[in-house]
Amino acid sequence: MVFFGGSMVPPGFGKKAVARPTEGEVDAEGGEVGKDRSTEWQPDSCDERCCPGFWSDTGVPGIPPFSWVFDPGNKLLNDNKYMNMFGSMGFQCADYYRKRFMGVALFVTVLAMGITSFGCFALSDDPEIIRWTAWSTAWYKNETSMQAGKLYFGLHSLVITTCNDIPDFNGGLLHRDSTNCKVYNTIEWSNVDQDHVVPYGWDWDSVSQCKEQSVTNQMGAFTTAATLLFAMNGCLTRIRTVADSNFQKLLGCLPDTVGFFNLGLALYLYAQGCGADMQKELRGMQLHVAPGIGFTCYFYCLWACGLRCLLNWATPVPGGGCACCGPRQRNSFDPVQPVLSKQDIPSDRLPEGQDGDEAKKDEVKEAELVERASMKMPEKKKKSKK
Repeated sequence: MVFFGGSMVPPGFGKKAVARPTEGEVDAEGGEVGKDRSTEWQPDSCDERCCPGFWSDTGVPGIPPFSWVFDPGNKLLNDNKYMNMFGSMGFQCADYYRKRFMGVALFVTVLAMGITSFGCFALSDDPEIIRWTAWSTAWYKNETSMQAGKLYFGLHSLVITTCNDIPDFNGGLLHRDSTNCKVYNTIEWSNVDQDHVVPYGWDWDSVSQCKEQSVTNQMGAFTTAATLLFAMNGCLTRIRTVADSNFQKLLGCLPDTVGFFNLGLALYLYAQGCGADMQKELRGMQLHVAPGIGFTCYFYCLWACGLRCLLNWATPVPGGGCACCGPRQRNSFDPVQPVLSKQDIPSDRLPEGQDGDEAKKDEVKEAELVERASMKMPEKKKKSKK
């Protein structure tokens, strides 16, 4: 089975973000903000002003036990030494361009949801659907009688078609709707056994391997398509600065990494069982085996999973990451240090009889003197004349 991970809390179900200024911080009107006062989250870009309900969602629901699981202050799952080290992994440029990085991951994931869902229809037993969504195909052609046949391998059933009087048959998609081609039979994999295939020239070892891989991937194909919903929700969570946390990064990295290797292994084994290891001839006719549309859909899902996995690993939690790449984005909840003027300097710290401006001038003069003294070269003593 293949599973992809991400947050289980859809946007709109989490608590709204609240920025709490530190004591002594000055607000927009110039007044001092006390420690008991809080200000609501404010958007800092056009897209956040358009959808404030989405961007201010912290991803922490108010329903237990999910409120405890996704709480950033959870000492077990989020706020501890090891999770802080894990959350800081990545690059500061990915944190600075968070919306771009996670936006790309979100785009390829949404596209993968549609493409993978199409390939998942190979689980159907309808012959027309299987012909469009087969994971593997095989065709042969009799040059003498101008007869040909093509097999479509689905995950639940296989479809056998026969074609007559087609001299240019090459197994392509153009012959799918031809009046000279028709469905000969549709067989479920559970009914395929040695007695049904050997009389027609098929090698049972070759067919049994393909049957095993098709049946094995039935549940995996469904779980892959279904759990892409969690992967998409994880991208929607990590794209918001107020919602990302160490635990959210773990949900985005670990399941996707495991899912990438599991899906890659499943596709490789299927390509071997229903492709490379299939017999090459059928009653003296060359058998051409090729991957089907459904297999191609899941191959794109594998590529999208790899890209999403890399972007999740490269993007740290807000304020984290390696400084080797790009600027660091200040968290909107970090306290802003106010600029001190002469009114902000306590009077007991000023020299007697001196105001704030004079104290500042003295500090500047003192710094200039220290700099000049450090740059001045020692003069040579003049020799006295006898």
